[in-house]
Amino acid sequence: MLYLGISRHASFSEGRVTDDAAIFSAVCALIQDAGYDVVQIPESVLVTDGLPADLTIDGIFHMARSEQALTLIEAYSQQGIPVFNAPKAVRNCLRAGLYGLLTEAGIPMPQSLVTETGTVTGWNTFPCWVKGQGVRYVQNGPELEQSINAECQYAGNGAQVLLQSHVPGIIVKFYGVADTFFSCRQVTDAAQGRFGQEQHNDLTPTSFSRDALRGIALKAAECAGLTIYGGDAIVTPQGQILVIDLNDWPSFRSCREEAAMAISELIMKQ
Repeated sequence: MLYLGISRHASFSEGRVTDDAAIFSAVCALIQDAGYDVVQIPESVLVTDGLPADLTIDGIFHMARSEQALTLIEAYSQQGIPVFNAPKAVRNCLRAGLYGLLTEAGIPMPQSLVTETGTVTGWNTFPCWVKGQGVRYVQNGPELEQSINAECQYAGNGAQVLLQSHVPGIIVKFYGVADTFFSCRQVTDAAQGRFGQEQHNDLTPTSFSRDALRGIALKAAECAGLTIYGGDAIVTPQGQILVIDLNDWPSFRSCREEAAMAISELIMKQ
């Protein structure tokens, strides 16, 4: 058996370059320790050189996110070769499209609106978050306009942007592998985050239903088509769980060893 592993380009790691590399390396090592061959290719090399033509590949696992890489990987998945995660699932994690999928599936989320740069939104719920190429916290109309203009300068007119109301509560990060592994942790330190959410949310430890969160997270992942996933949720003071983000193959940095084992087992079972 020969597996192809494709690591993530640093530009998509959003401050988690070392952690992303660590989980990828751990999965590769476990598959090799089980007696299988693994060919490792960086996402950048895949894009420039393509997939090796002289290999008989039994499965692909990857952390790629560029459209060029996903298109190349998709060609193999269409031949019946197992791919983790499926390229379509990775594309489903784009924020604006993800909101539509999760809303349709009944996943609890904050009040949101998908809009486009260069248009008048009519949004008047503040404070809120502007999620496009970046994530920004805004407190009023002028700040919203400024943030959308920044998105427009980066992506041009017509780029989709997700507006999402700010919900007070604790932040919980969750991680999963299909229905075989789940881990979650409450954020208790602002240094644990990337987008400044911790500056605007309660970091005081509190109790919440782990089973309820697991059920919601798994349903969201299945809706997007993900088997290796992670995300963020807000737990309100009333105990309501709201999903605010879902990602393909996160770093699993708080549970790397257990997650790597679950991921490698998932890949080798196919």
